[in-house]
Amino acid sequence: MTETKETTASAVEAGSGLRARKKIRSYRTIQDAGVRLFEEQGLAGTTVEQIADEAGVSPRTVYRYFRTKEGVLFSTWALREIPARFVEQPRELGPLGALERAINWQDGELAQPSDDKRRALRLSLMGVPAVSRYAAEAAESLAVQMRHAALVWLGNDPNAAAIADILAALLRMMVRSHFDGVPLTKAPLRPWLEAMRTILDTPGFP
Repeated sequence: MTETKETTASAVEAGSGLRARKKIRSYRTIQDAGVRLFEEQGLAGTTVEQIADEAGVSPRTVYRYFRTKEGVLFSTWALREIPARFVEQPRELGPLGALERAINWQDGELAQPSDDKRRALRLSLMGVPAVSRYAAEAAESLAVQMRHAALVWLGNDPNAAAIADILAALLRMMVRSHFDGVPLTKAPLRPWLEAMRTILDTPGFP
Protein backbone atom coordinates (compact mmCIF):
# COMPACT_ATOMS: atom_id res chain seq x y z
CA MET A 1 0.00 0.00 0.00
CA THR A 2 1.41 3.40 -1.00
CA GLU A 3 1.70 5.86 1.84
CA THR A 4 0.26 9.28 1.02
CA LYS A 5 0.85 12.66 2.62
CA GLU A 6 -2.62 12.42 4.10
CA THR A 7 -2.04 9.07 5.79
CA THR A 8 1.36 10.24 7.05
CA ALA A 9 -0.19 13.40 8.50
CA SER A 10 -2.94 11.34 10.13
CA ALA A 11 -0.38 9.01 11.68
CA VAL A 12 1.64 11.94 13.04
CA GLU A 13 -1.52 13.54 14.44
CA ALA A 14 -2.57 10.26 16.08
CA GLY A 15 0.89 9.83 17.54
CA SER A 16 0.83 13.36 18.94
CA GLY A 17 -2.58 12.70 20.46
CA LEU A 18 -1.36 9.52 22.14
CA ARG A 19 1.70 11.31 23.52
CA ALA A 20 -0.45 14.12 24.88
CA ARG A 21 -2.81 11.67 26.58
CA LYS A 22 0.15 9.80 28.07
CA LYS A 23 1.54 13.07 29.47
CA ILE A 24 -1.85 13.93 30.96
CA ARG A 25 -2.09 10.50 32.60
CA SER A 26 1.41 10.88 34.05
CA TYR A 27 0.57 14.37 35.28
CA ARG A 28 -2.60 13.18 36.99
CA THR A 29 -0.94 10.08 38.46
CA ILE A 30 1.75 12.23 40.10
CA GLN A 31 -0.81 14.80 41.23
CA ASP A 32 -3.08 12.21 42.82
CA ALA A 33 -0.11 10.54 44.53
CA GLY A 34 0.99 13.86 45.99
CA VAL A 35 -2.48 14.69 47.28
CA ARG A 36 -2.73 11.27 48.98
CA LEU A 37 0.59 11.77 50.72
CA PHE A 38 -0.22 15.33 51.76
CA GLU A 39 -3.43 14.06 53.36
CA GLU A 40 -1.67 11.17 55.11
CA GLN A 41 1.52 12.84 56.35
CA GLY A 42 1.16 16.55 55.73
CA LEU A 43 2.80 18.90 53.26
CA ALA A 44 5.91 19.46 55.36
CA GLY A 45 6.35 15.73 55.92
CA THR A 46 6.21 14.85 52.23
CA THR A 47 9.14 14.96 49.82
CA VAL A 48 9.31 14.88 46.04
CA GLU A 49 11.08 11.55 46.30
CA GLN A 50 8.15 10.10 48.25
CA ILE A 51 5.67 11.45 45.69
CA ALA A 52 7.71 9.87 42.91
CA ASP A 53 7.77 6.53 44.73
CA GLU A 54 4.02 6.66 45.36
CA ALA A 55 3.38 7.46 41.69
CA GLY A 56 5.80 4.84 40.41
CA VAL A 57 8.02 7.33 38.58
CA SER A 58 11.41 8.92 39.11
CA PRO A 59 11.90 12.24 40.92
CA ARG A 60 13.13 13.63 37.62
CA THR A 61 9.75 12.85 36.07
CA VAL A 62 7.97 14.64 38.92
CA TYR A 63 10.09 17.75 38.31
CA ARG A 64 9.28 17.52 34.61
CA TYR A 65 5.66 18.28 35.44
CA PHE A 66 5.87 20.15 38.74
CA ARG A 67 8.47 22.74 39.67
CA THR A 68 7.98 22.09 43.40
CA LYS A 69 5.97 19.66 45.49
CA GLU A 70 3.48 22.47 46.20
CA GLY A 71 2.73 22.54 42.49
CA VAL A 72 0.88 19.25 42.88
CA LEU A 73 -1.97 21.25 44.42
CA PHE A 74 -2.41 23.37 41.28
CA SER A 75 -3.62 22.22 37.86
CA THR A 76 -1.45 24.63 35.91
CA TRP A 77 -1.54 22.17 33.00
CA ALA A 78 -5.20 23.03 32.42
CA LEU A 79 -4.72 26.75 33.08
CA ARG A 80 -2.00 27.00 30.46
CA GLU A 81 -4.61 25.98 27.89
CA ILE A 82 -6.43 29.29 28.34
CA PRO A 83 -3.95 31.53 26.43
CA ALA A 84 -3.57 28.85 23.75
CA ARG A 85 -7.32 28.59 23.26
CA PHE A 86 -7.71 32.36 23.35
CA VAL A 87 -5.57 32.66 20.22
CA GLU A 88 -7.89 30.20 18.44
CA GLN A 89 -11.03 32.30 19.00
CA PRO A 90 -12.60 34.29 16.13
CA ARG A 91 -11.96 38.03 16.17
CA GLU A 92 -15.66 38.84 15.97
CA LEU A 93 -16.07 37.70 19.59
CA GLY A 94 -14.06 40.68 20.77
CA PRO A 95 -11.31 40.47 23.43
CA LEU A 96 -13.63 39.82 26.37
CA GLY A 97 -15.78 37.30 24.52
CA ALA A 98 -12.68 35.45 23.34
CA LEU A 99 -11.33 35.31 26.90
CA GLU A 100 -14.64 34.00 28.24
CA ARG A 101 -14.78 31.35 25.50
CA ALA A 102 -11.21 30.28 26.25
CA ILE A 103 -11.97 29.99 29.96
CA ASN A 104 -15.15 27.99 29.44
CA TRP A 105 -13.47 25.16 27.54
CA GLN A 106 -14.09 21.68 28.87
CA ASP A 107 -11.67 18.78 28.57
CA GLY A 108 -12.70 15.36 29.81
CA GLU A 109 -9.08 14.27 29.84
CA LEU A 110 -8.34 16.72 32.65
CA ALA A 111 -11.58 16.67 34.65
CA GLN A 112 -11.30 14.08 37.42
CA PRO A 113 -13.40 13.22 40.52
CA SER A 114 -10.28 13.77 42.64
CA ASP A 115 -10.19 17.45 41.66
CA ASP A 116 -12.61 18.48 44.41
CA LYS A 117 -10.45 16.80 47.05
CA ARG A 118 -7.31 18.47 45.70
CA ARG A 119 -8.94 21.91 45.61
CA ALA A 120 -10.21 21.54 49.17
CA LEU A 121 -6.74 20.52 50.34
CA ARG A 122 -5.17 23.44 48.47
CA LEU A 123 -7.59 25.88 50.04
CA SER A 124 -6.75 24.56 53.51
CA LEU A 125 -3.04 25.05 52.82
CA MET A 126 -3.14 28.52 51.22
CA GLY A 127 -1.88 29.98 54.51
CA VAL A 128 1.40 28.09 54.09
CA PRO A 129 3.96 30.55 52.66
CA ALA A 130 5.31 28.09 50.07
CA VAL A 131 1.79 27.38 48.78
CA SER A 132 0.68 31.02 48.62
CA ARG A 133 3.97 31.94 46.95
CA TYR A 134 3.45 29.23 44.34
CA ALA A 135 -0.09 30.53 43.72
CA ALA A 136 1.19 34.07 43.16
CA GLU A 137 3.96 32.91 40.83
CA ALA A 138 1.61 30.65 38.86
CA ALA A 139 -0.91 33.46 38.40
CA GLU A 140 1.80 35.86 37.28
CA SER A 141 3.26 33.34 34.83
CA LEU A 142 -0.17 32.75 33.32
CA ALA A 143 -0.74 36.51 33.01
CA VAL A 144 2.51 36.83 31.05
CA GLN A 145 1.42 34.01 28.73
CA MET A 146 -1.99 35.67 28.34
CA ARG A 147 -0.42 38.97 27.37
CA HIS A 148 1.69 37.32 24.69
CA ALA A 149 -1.32 35.42 23.36
CA ALA A 150 -3.42 38.59 23.29
CA LEU A 151 -0.77 40.47 21.33
CA VAL A 152 -0.76 37.70 18.73
CA TRP A 153 -4.56 37.63 18.57
CA LEU A 154 -4.89 41.43 18.32
CA GLY A 155 -2.35 41.71 15.55
CA ASN A 156 -2.06 45.29 14.24
CA ASP A 157 -4.73 46.72 16.53
CA PRO A 158 -3.45 50.19 17.56
CA ASN A 159 -4.52 49.53 21.15
CA ALA A 160 -3.06 46.01 21.25
CA ALA A 161 -0.57 46.64 24.08
CA ALA A 162 -3.14 48.26 26.39
CA ILE A 163 -5.80 45.62 25.67
CA ALA A 164 -3.28 42.83 26.20
CA ASP A 165 -2.28 44.33 29.57
CA ILE A 166 -5.94 44.51 30.65
CA LEU A 167 -6.65 40.91 29.61
CA ALA A 168 -3.53 39.72 31.43
CA ALA A 169 -4.58 41.60 34.57
CA LEU A 170 -8.11 40.19 34.39
CA LEU A 171 -6.87 36.63 34.02
CA ARG A 172 -4.42 37.13 36.88
CA MET A 173 -7.26 38.23 39.16
CA MET A 174 -9.47 35.36 38.01
CA VAL A 175 -6.77 32.78 38.63
CA ARG A 176 -6.00 34.13 42.09
CA SER A 177 -9.72 33.96 42.90
CA HIS A 178 -9.78 30.43 41.48
CA PHE A 179 -6.93 29.41 43.77
CA ASP A 180 -8.95 30.84 46.66
CA GLY A 181 -11.90 28.61 45.81
CA VAL A 182 -13.89 30.46 43.12
CA PRO A 183 -14.37 28.37 39.93
CA LEU A 184 -12.93 30.13 36.89
CA THR A 185 -16.27 29.99 35.09
CA LYS A 186 -17.89 31.83 38.03
CA ALA A 187 -15.26 34.51 38.49
CA PRO A 188 -16.80 38.03 38.42
CA LEU A 189 -15.17 39.00 35.13
CA ARG A 190 -17.77 41.49 33.92
CA PRO A 191 -18.32 43.09 37.36
CA TRP A 192 -14.57 43.70 37.51
CA LEU A 193 -14.75 45.44 34.14
CA GLU A 194 -17.67 47.53 35.33
CA ALA A 195 -15.66 48.51 38.40
CA MET A 196 -12.78 49.55 36.14
CA ARG A 197 -15.15 51.69 34.09
CA THR A 198 -16.43 53.31 37.29
CA ILE A 199 -12.91 54.19 38.30
CA LEU A 200 -12.18 55.66 34.88
CA ASP A 201 -15.39 57.75 35.00
CA THR A 202 -14.61 59.14 38.46
CA PRO A 203 -14.32 62.95 38.34
CA GLY A 204 -10.74 64.04 38.69
CA PHE A 205 -9.34 60.68 37.60
CA PRO A 206 -6.32 61.42 35.36
